Amino acid sequence: MKKPILAILVLFNCVHCICQPILYKCQGENIIINDVTYSQPGSYLIKYKDMNGLDSNVFVQIVDRPIYYFASALQVCKGDTFNGQIYTQDTVLTETYKTIYGCDSIISIEINVRAFNIDSIMGNKHLCEGEKTVLSVGNYNNIRWSTGAQSKTIEVAFPGIYAVTITDSEGCVLNMKDQITASDFVLDLDIVNISCKDEAMGIVDLNYIDGGVEPYQVWFDDNLLTEDYTINGLNAGFYSLKIQDAQKCVIDSIIQIDQPETTFIVNLDTDKNEYRQGEEIIIQSNSSHTIVNNEWQCENCDIIEAGESLSLKASEVADNVKVVGTFTDMDGCQTKVESNLKLLKKFGIVAPNIFTPNDDGINDAFMLGFDPDVTLIKEMSIFDRFGNVVFKQQDILPEQVLWDGIFSGQKATPGVYTVFINYQTIRLDIKKYIASLTIL
Repeated sequence: MKKPILAILVLFNCVHCICQPILYKCQGENIIINDVTYSQPGSYLIKYKDMNGLDSNVFVQIVDRPIYYFASALQVCKGDTFNGQIYTQDTVLTETYKTIYGCDSIISIEINVRAFNIDSIMGNKHLCEGEKTVLSVGNYNNIRWSTGAQSKTIEVAFPGIYAVTITDSEGCVLNMKDQITASDFVLDLDIVNISCKDEAMGIVDLNYIDGGVEPYQVWFDDNLLTEDYTINGLNAGFYSLKIQDAQKCVIDSIIQIDQPETTFIVNLDTDKNEYRQGEEIIIQSNSSHTIVNNEWQCENCDIIEAGESLSLKASEVADNVKVVGTFTDMDGCQTKVESNLKLLKKFGIVAPNIFTPNDDGINDAFMLGFDPDVTLIKEMSIFDRFGNVVFKQQDILPEQVLWDGIFSGQKATPGVYTVFINYQTIRLDIKKYIASLTIL
């Protein structure tokens, strides 16, 4: 509030007379005369003491100097500049000026900002792979997109920056632009196929995911994975992989775990069908795969030499030999094979106990049966019941023993004879064999 005007009346040559001075004030202000406040214009009787101390009256005319109020309205577009200032919302400007009489006058300008009812491009701003989105700006007629389109909506299939210019009916212009992003997934995926057929050793390792919006959710064969994206122990076959990002964009993949067409199989073959106690046995390993390592185990036998084939000495007393081979191929596949061999009783030499040299084609010759470790017949003699030697051979191979029953140019007399043999084994020891022989 402005301070009131203090008026001091100075009257000259006005003794016992009535004078009418004029006092001016600005409209709305107060004036004080002799401690009395006057706010309205008009003519007032003022009493006072003259210079002689006599009571005097004076009429004072109080006159208002006018103040002025100018009001106007201005419409601008949002973002326009007026009087050096940018306007984005409705505002009232008030300026105060002095008249020639020093009274305040007010100029008021109401600035109305013409705003658009949209402040950004509308529509989904993120694209999933293979999808499209529709961008719109509302119900305006004068529209121009950065794509060249002049429609209220445009369909977008690719990420990038899209801009639009809108001009309303009053010529106001609104420029907007927006970034359209896309989930273009990039996966670093390692697949380890099965190297050994029918073994659960496949691996899927998802190293990282890029191109989407974190966080991601990952399902492997409909099972939600947590932090570990490595799946071990997979069988051969097809598996599903699903990844979803924070924008609900999804990528589906089918993963195939392969395996070799053939199984790593090793067959163990022997050089004979029958073996006797103490005999040397050779076992050969055969496979369609390349064997890079083998380990042999043997029960009731002694290993002589081991490699892809096995040479062993069978027990002298056991009834069987058990051989177990563990084999590894060049892919690291392993297989274990077992072979059980039944052993025939060891006999050394066996001679027939009946002999019929009658030329009927059946049992007409005397021959020996012998083990493989019998290497030499040092001496073989056949005696009659009187102790006479009827047949004798020395230093021959076991298979060379042969008597046709002829003694002194004639067939031997039927009866009981004695067979005596000295033979040498593979270990160079000398053994004896004595048995009876009946000639019919």
